[in-house]
Amino acid sequence: MIVFSPKRPVFLFYLWVVVFLLIQSPVPAENKQSGQNKTATFATEKEQVETSSAENPGRQTLVALPGKRVAVKLNGLLLAGVVNPAVEFAVHNNISVQLEGMGVFYHDHVPFLNFPLVLGLTFVEGRFYPKEVYRGFYAGPNLGWGAWKMNKSMAPGYFGTYDNGSVQYGHNVMLGLSLGYQWILSNRWSIDLNLGLGWQHSTYEGYKNGVLYTDPSIPEGRPNRSAEWMPAYKGGLFFSYRF
Repeated sequence: MIVFSPKRPVFLFYLWVVVFLLIQSPVPAENKQSGQNKTATFATEKEQVETSSAENPGRQTLVALPGKRVAVKLNGLLLAGVVNPAVEFAVHNNISVQLEGMGVFYHDHVPFLNFPLVLGLTFVEGRFYPKEVYRGFYAGPNLGWGAWKMNKSMAPGYFGTYDNGSVQYGHNVMLGLSLGYQWILSNRWSIDLNLGLGWQHSTYEGYKNGVLYTDPSIPEGRPNRSAEWMPAYKGGLFFSYRF
């Protein structure tokens, strides 16, 4: 079991940054043609690569990818104290992979509530776009892991079930479905509305006034655990820049 000390800072939020720096590859240079100007629309920036040869007549044409294959994003919930950046990679004309990190740092209490909320979450999700990558409706699986300090009364399904002065420290895994829609605003900018929902399993310990307390219904030596379906564990309105 992983024990999260009240004094140990939440580090998981920064993990996505390291992953992004390690796996990001250079963006292929766009083909240039003399005497012709580049068009200013997203649809006409696709690289069409065909492989046809008399020696290999059965060789298939490669899948086209958009000219701008990477999108960096920031959730508009930043105005509410939710630091939620993401980066999306196009791997197919209709498929992308997104890495996402989330951090909330209300050490004393959430505004208008008497509960602290400190958490770090990271997600990886696949996306399928019926139209084309970065455009319109999409759906796909997501997988996440997080560490947190909170009063579980803030979680859906637990409202009012935990003592107002208690705090839970724990970690959880999440597995579910991401749904969303992207609106193209310009050659590089777009808006991404996203929602992630599914199943989560958490392991945690509870403290009251800095003292560990146990649930009498749980055998001695075993940690508190809970598992349930969540109507939402991530989401928001992201502002996206493609390059």
